[in-house]
Amino acid sequence: MDKGGKYNFETPEELRTKADEYFAWCKANPIRGQRTSRKDDGEAVVTDVLFPRPFTFEGLALFLNIADWQQFANHNRKREGFADVFDYIRNTVRGNQIEGAMTGIYRENITARLNGITENVAIQDKPAINIKADEVE
Repeated sequence: MDKGGKYNFETPEELRTKADEYFAWCKANPIRGQRTSRKDDGEAVVTDVLFPRPFTFEGLALFLNIADWQQFANHNRKREGFADVFDYIRNTVRGNQIEGAMTGIYRENITARLNGITENVAIQDKPAINIKADEVE
């Protein structure tokens, strides 16, 4: 397995083709699981379901036989023509994850963490209100 430093792909087209094969494999190989629901009388009902397989950089690295996706991408990005392929792969993986979270297929909190998405919420302290007993009528 490549540690990320060697060139596994001679051309950007070769990398793009292999990445597209990974995306197609994910779509063709959903994850088998089960869902439990309850009948009106409280009896548990277990149903077999197929969950869509999310695109991940870790899964892509395994598929491409490289040890570390980020190191591989950083090392190879400067090669002629490869930057566009790495951008395509990043956008495809992130798009799959974010769209899956927005439609309820994937967990929003995990997707947000994987993609560095945070909610910027300004928390403001309310001013303290001091009422003295002699001011109350």
